[in-house]
Amino acid sequence: MRGRIEESLSEQYTVLSYPKLINNYHRMFQEMMWANKAHAIMLYDVGVNDLETSKDILSAVGEIQKTLKEGDLAIEKGDDLYLNVEHAIRSKAGGEKGGKLHIGRSRNDLYSCLSRMVVRKDLWDTMDLTIELQETLLLMAKEHTDSVMTGYTHMQPAQPTTLAHYLTSYISVLSRDFNRMRECYVVTNINPLGGAAFAGTGFPLDRQQTTNLLGFDAMLVNTWDGVASRDFIMQAEAAYAIMQNTLSRFAQDLYIWCTNEFAMWDLGGQVSGQSSIMPQKKNPSALEEVKANSSSGLSAFTASFASLKNASFSFVLDEFNLDVDFASAQKSMTQALRMIMEIIKYSSFNKERALRMSEKNFCTVTGLADYLVREYNVSFRDAHHITGGMVADAVKAGLDVTGMDMASAKKWTKEILGKELALTDGEVKRELEPIRNIASKQVVGGPSKTRVEEM
Repeated sequence: MRGRIEESLSEQYTVLSYPKLINNYHRMFQEMMWANKAHAIMLYDVGVNDLETSKDILSAVGEIQKTLKEGDLAIEKGDDLYLNVEHAIRSKAGGEKGGKLHIGRSRNDLYSCLSRMVVRKDLWDTMDLTIELQETLLLMAKEHTDSVMTGYTHMQPAQPTTLAHYLTSYISVLSRDFNRMRECYVVTNINPLGGAAFAGTGFPLDRQQTTNLLGFDAMLVNTWDGVASRDFIMQAEAAYAIMQNTLSRFAQDLYIWCTNEFAMWDLGGQVSGQSSIMPQKKNPSALEEVKANSSSGLSAFTASFASLKNASFSFVLDEFNLDVDFASAQKSMTQALRMIMEIIKYSSFNKERALRMSEKNFCTVTGLADYLVREYNVSFRDAHHITGGMVADAVKAGLDVTGMDMASAKKWTKEILGKELALTDGEVKRELEPIRNIASKQVVGGPSKTRVEEM
């Protein structure tokens, strides 16, 4: 018998339950054993269980923690991990003593506790990897404070910058991603043990003691909230979705830079794929993996949201879906972080190619417009029209930025201002140099070497 239930589980229900049992073993077995120890110690300290019973329970739990294997689990022993573990404890400590471990608690508050313990551990791992990625980007940035490149808006050459400026922008975003995970950790690391099924218990449990023993920062006071809530998982999934968006955008930029047309980023063969038919190909497969992984956090959040949307606010099996969803998001999240670091490790930046592109593609023209404002007291809108006309003439003549010269400047200053400015060829060429343009950007947070080194 199973309580009031006389029948055995059906074959189909057993088939459905076994994979969940195995999954929970791999996901939360160790956490369950720590929670069992904490509960046993607390039951002794509050006088519910005597010393002999408590010793036998703790001895059994400690042995099982080391020896229980996947092959020892069976639906016949119980349709979930907890009942399998309880079966093993009672076998070693004796049925009467082993059964006293369950005093004052339910699987409801226990699984709620385990879910929080697993998620907080996953958040630790992800936060560690985030810091490692920031350090990786930082080391690369330090090597490229003078590596000039074109910055793009709307995928068109916009203004010159440096690779270091670009990389520090992602370090900055990753700091916010880290802070979102830290906020997730705060709302996750709260202890629901003591809530039992949802209405607490008549036994004199010391909830603060299990909170301390299991490393929680606080207890979740309301017992109903403790067993019914899984919003902390959705918050973590949302944070992952945002961070994977960060990584995907970074991967997309490198993906473009790897093309033959850009040729600014060389992805090493260690992280590249080959074509089955075209021998010249070196496919940016690792970058595609990162981009493909970027949907997992959002997928997990969407699935979790759907699972809970019409679930009653109590302990229901719908909540177990969230643990599965989050585990998938966690795996993809850590894979993407590690893959980005592997990509950086086996890649190189083509400084010469990037500099040549910035010298030719008109990205420095805003600098010339700014110069007209500073040195000739021209309004910026007029300066914009003057330099825009100069660009148009060069493009029509089939020239790059070198087609912008003194003659073109005089033509357009007379057209826009009604008079020619005494601009020299030297001035025009100087203000269109990418390195000089970048050095002038001394605003806090800008691409000049001084400002990037500050960041």
